[in-house]
Amino acid sequence: MNNACILTIFGYGAPATDGEAVELLQTAWPSPEKQKAQWVELINVTPKDELREQWKSFIFSHHADTTSDFYESRIARHPRRTGEAWAATHLFAMCEDEHPLPKDADFPQLWAWFGELRKYEDGTNQ
Repeated sequence: MNNACILTIFGYGAPATDGEAVELLQTAWPSPEKQKAQWVELINVTPKDELREQWKSFIFSHHADTTSDFYESRIARHPRRTGEAWAATHLFAMCEDEHPLPKDADFPQLWAWFGELRKYEDGTNQ
């Protein structure tokens, strides 16, 4: 995790009673003072302000997104290219094409969808 640029946390609120798990995460993720370009994405139904307060020891300045809907998350909007989309937006001020995951798809449908996305990304979908 020390080399990651994005930390995505699904539905976990880092309760005070789970100090050991939070400590492990803090050991693995750079402190805000050491972050240069890291980004935190929080997917949780907890109100945004409360969520940011719970995770403030992981977030540098404004380097965080919060959503209560997985399909609005960076991972769901940019599967397979999450890091590249983040870098294009935040480091190079470019817009990245979104390829959002289909909602309500079962595993065979997702597998087929990812196969088509891969062809598109590889340039073999001509």
